[in-house]
Amino acid sequence: MFVDSQTYLREFVEVGGVQTLLQLIAVKQAKELDKAEALNVLYSVADSGRKYKEHICECYGSTQQCCRCLLLLLEHRHYCYQGSYRSRKGRV
Repeated sequence: MFVDSQTYLREFVEVGGVQTLLQLIAVKQAKELDKAEALNVLYSVADSGRKYKEHICECYGSTQQCCRCLLLLLEHRHYCYQGSYRSRKGRV
């Protein structure tokens, strides 16, 4: 059976995949490689559109460190935004 990527992504979000990834990043005992992979998956989710970016921000708002890490990762991957997070970090 073929499942298109948007269906898979929607189901991943609906079953709590984003929350699980954010919780993994927040666990101090988690391996750095696992955290980096979780951030890569979050990046892919965020790259899928505005509603997914908003979902990431809304689903675990108390973990600002995770958001900072994701913003830095997004900034790193998009050269046109380099420095924009650091110049606004007082407002996050």
